[in-house]
Amino acid sequence: MKTVYLDHNIVRYFVRGFPPAEDAVAEVAALKKCLSEGSHVRFVLTDWHLVETARECAHAADPLEEGRRYADFLESLTPLFLDGHRALEKKEMACLAYTRWALPAGTKLGCVFASEFSQIASSHVPEMLVGFNFRVYLSHLINTASSRAEFHQAAGTATSTQQIAIDAYNAGWREDAETEQEISRQWFFSLLPERDPDRRWIATDRREQLANSLSLVPDEVFRACPTMFAETVVTDIRAAAGGRKARPQDVFDLMHIVPALAYCDVFVSNDGPLRKQADEACRRMGRTILIARTLKDAMA
Repeated sequence: MKTVYLDHNIVRYFVRGFPPAEDAVAEVAALKKCLSEGSHVRFVLTDWHLVETARECAHAADPLEEGRRYADFLESLTPLFLDGHRALEKKEMACLAYTRWALPAGTKLGCVFASEFSQIASSHVPEMLVGFNFRVYLSHLINTASSRAEFHQAAGTATSTQQIAIDAYNAGWREDAETEQEISRQWFFSLLPERDPDRRWIATDRREQLANSLSLVPDEVFRACPTMFAETVVTDIRAAAGGRKARPQDVFDLMHIVPALAYCDVFVSNDGPLRKQADEACRRMGRTILIARTLKDAMA
């Protein structure tokens, strides 16, 4: 099986139409080939596809009708679902922590892909309802500005963090080893599980001790945690580019590219700079991922 992650701009083309410069006929043919019986291709979606879709639809003349068109297309992909990068990082860190604490029941990550949206939505929808799917959640996001705002707040925080990194590179500043270790310690601690595999609380001092130990060997953490590794590498590449202001859309790009680089086989995007960053990240990570501009190119 080959997993294909479509950037939101590609999804938009299939729903709203391709620009004149693109070969729409060839793209539709490539999609049909991917979805044909016997194909070993599976498309992958995260909750951020729905967030970006809802942002668009909320400003459409008929938001719910536009949302229906998107939902029809996304359903036609018969997709697999992948957690957002933060949830993936917590799962990866939990497996590493349980291994360090010799708790065998929780040391296996298992398959990261889910067949139902409800399997990845629990972090956003605490009281899951029978029959809940991404079509229902998309309608909810389109209709509920406060729910969209939760994602926008996270994106805003990440934008500020990214700007700090860009400014640091522009100024020629680098953290000293002690500062880097403290940054890693705080990040690792924020991801460590609060409960063990049997749902018993883990003492704070035990978690703090492990975060401190892991901050001394960050490379070991990144080898065990692909999503954390991808975020670190991509953030470093983007910060090193410098010379510009971080935009909210930069963060949405990050939300897509990190899970794709960590777990998928193909990433398709018409965003040239993002593809260049993805190629560089793959090189640094030692990952072999096909980065393509169009679905036709990916299939070729």
